[in-house]
Amino acid sequence: MKRIYLTAILLSIGLATPLCNLAIFPIKAIAAENDVTGCYRDSQWQITVYRQNGSYYYYGKQNETQAELRLANARITTDGVRRIYTWSNRGTRYQVVWQRRDPDFIRVRVVNPAGQEMLNRLIPSGTECD
Repeated sequence: MKRIYLTAILLSIGLATPLCNLAIFPIKAIAAENDVTGCYRDSQWQITVYRQNGSYYYYGKQNETQAELRLANARITTDGVRRIYTWSNRGTRYQVVWQRRDPDFIRVRVVNPAGQEMLNRLIPSGTECD
């Protein structure tokens, strides 16, 4: 009989310990710094990356000419600590390179079908975007 009571007490303590730990040390939610989504802007470019229905989308705008480009369905690869989001448009590759340890910047690369790099620019996060 003592063995049953002892087992019940130990089982109760074992089940209660994780709950006590959560009450004392709550889990912190980390959201924005784990994702590239957002608006990035400098004097020449505005780039917005957003997620919808499980896919990443790209919106790029050249500030001087007001030329815009929207692309859907990024292919995501990882290169060490960097995530590379790649969209294709008629053979031209648009890449956004993002690092978790530096979430306030993206590197935007545009490579034409011949493999020539047309743009390679570090762009900070912006507060006002279209």
